[in-house]
Amino acid sequence: MTWRLIGPIWRLPDVTSMERLVLLALASFTDKTGANAYPSLATLASMACCNRSTVHRSIKSLIARQLIQATGKGRKGTIRYRVNVPTAGVAPCNTQRRHRATQS
Repeated sequence: MTWRLIGPIWRLPDVTSMERLVLLALASFTDKTGANAYPSLATLASMACCNRSTVHRSIKSLIARQLIQATGKGRKGTIRYRVNVPTAGVAPCNTQRRHRATQS
């Protein structure tokens, strides 16, 4: 896993909490370039504490937003993914901005 992806994933705007958990779980399987992650849906569901259909919906949404890309087949027929999260210039989430504004 590349640690460079974790910070930018936490700062992604307009991502649901489940999509963020699935993306973090998926990123934990990537290589240095953010590619070659091929965990099963069951593995991701276990890591994100949800069911496989929730993971499947999250993955479909992340692919539609181009935050991940299916790049082929992994071992045992699982789909291989690449995480395409921008590592620079990502502003904090809107909820963090509101939280900071209320603290002032």
